[in-house]
Amino acid sequence: MLHAAYNNAQNLIFSPNPVLRRVIMGAILAIGALASALYVGVLGPTIALATALALIGGVMILLDTHWGFVALVAVVFGLPFGTLPFSIGFKPSFLDLALGALFFVW
Repeated sequence: MLHAAYNNAQNLIFSPNPVLRRVIMGAILAIGALASALYVGVLGPTIALATALALIGGVMILLDTHWGFVALVAVVFGLPFGTLPFSIGFKPSFLDLALGALFFVW
């Protein structure tokens, strides 16, 4: 079922008809803009910006070990004793997260 929906979406996005392609891409952009505006409106611009930066940074760390080392150095020199606000048997620090992400990508 999911595969059929994926193929249908792929056929619409890469359609040989240029008008249909433009309409579909415009609809995708409009849905993305509405979702972003709703996110900023509900949570506020500061939290939305922090979430966007964290998402971009997380993707960069997961794509290349270089960015994992950059994040590790930034945590070591910037906030070495900062911890997350919950406990999973221990209070994970930002250094634990950076090392874990780097180890996972390596």
